Amino acid sequence: EFDVTDCRDEYAGEIWSEPFDGEVSRVLLGPDQYAIYWLTAIPVLDAAAHPGARFEIRGEYPDSRYFSFHSYDDVGVLIDHRDDVSLVPDAGSVNPFTSGQGYPPVGTPVSYRLFIQDVPPEEQIHEPGENVLFGGYLPTGEAVPANQIVYRIYVPSDPSERTGGVPVPRVYYVFDPAQAGSSTPTTKEAACALFPPIAIDATALAEAEQNAEANVEFFYSKPYRPFPGYDPANPVQWFVGESFLGILDQAFEVIPDNVIPTKDEAGVYLNYSQEYIAAFLDPTQLVNKITVVRFKAAVTPKNELGQPIVPGAFQTRYWSACVHQTVNYNWLYGCVHDNQFVRDADAPNYVTIVFSRSEDRPSGLCTHLTGTPLPSGCKYNWLPYASSVPLVLIRHMLPETNFPESPVYYAADPDTDPYDSAALAAWMGEYYPKTKYCTKWQFQLNRCGMKP
Repeated sequence: EFDVTDCRDEYAGEIWSEPFDGEVSRVLLGPDQYAIYWLTAIPVLDAAAHPGARFEIRGEYPDSRYFSFHSYDDVGVLIDHRDDVSLVPDAGSVNPFTSGQGYPPVGTPVSYRLFIQDVPPEEQIHEPGENVLFGGYLPTGEAVPANQIVYRIYVPSDPSERTGGVPVPRVYYVFDPAQAGSSTPTTKEAACALFPPIAIDATALAEAEQNAEANVEFFYSKPYRPFPGYDPANPVQWFVGESFLGILDQAFEVIPDNVIPTKDEAGVYLNYSQEYIAAFLDPTQLVNKITVVRFKAAVTPKNELGQPIVPGAFQTRYWSACVHQTVNYNWLYGCVHDNQFVRDADAPNYVTIVFSRSEDRPSGLCTHLTGTPLPSGCKYNWLPYASSVPLVLIRHMLPETNFPESPVYYAADPDTDPYDSAALAAWMGEYYPKTKYCTKWQFQLNRCGMKP
């Protein structure tokens, strides 16, 4: 076997890309501010062409809220994914996401191995106890030129340890000399020669980041006037965001239905551990200048507060609310995650969020977007519109079976329509974001009529 992690030289000698950190990378992969992604491209090793050979990812469980591996084709259509709870630890090691004991003390082994297996879709069957990430073929049976792998971490327990306190995983090439054919690499150099480039153009991405960042303040502060073609629903309607084109179509009805992909066709490196519920807001209201959103908050772990992740002791692994500048490369203006939100004093299981321009912000509202501790006396939460075309995404990740109202289960039901807001509201019940336009005076009087 050979450690091939250093086979590439374009990323400081590593085959993994530079990290796409949601704190600073705001235009790729629909980022969450509290997530960090790494990408790599791993060669396809078809059993017929390369008998007895495979690639393995070897790493340590990060001290974080969540992590996963996803495999995609070169435009980001999903092949397979494995979440933290599905990865069996090496002998003598501990998986902190299933142990119920929290992250173990320093010195306790926390290692795992994940095997890349390139087989047709009819053979892509996960067996209990096997750490396999499938690749090589799309669900349609189409062969892919390379496996684009995304490694994700959400909410490191220590925010200063962006990798969750462990190194980024290593990649190994393993082969059986007894089975090796004439085309099977038997040296590290030959294995390294197989590696293709990562599908995402880092130069183009950097240019997009720079262009978007240069325009953030312009879109944030300019007078909010109706944007050409923008027609958000009023009253506000929330829907499941299956694809970016599908999301845009809910407010810009100029996209032909036959070009709107399903989630399985989307090709934007979607995270299959989660679902987004999305809504477009209208900040150009002449009288009702604020938007109030209120919902029952799903219970989540609090690893960042030192509490263990205990399966069954919460409803969903993670949720957050993020605001995007849709017409500025869909720039992520900012996110607030589950445990950062102030709960309503009269109903501690509920969260109220007010969206507005800075000058229309009611008193007594606080936000985590400043990066500073919340002052005392916060009653509710505030997020900015951020532009004249604000897209709000609320992401829900890895629900437990005790949370059937999750939009993840709604989207997984083949009989549901992702864009049917009434059906989604009925499914989610109290967890659906009830939303209303109103004035600052009405909010300060009675929370715009939103009852406890």
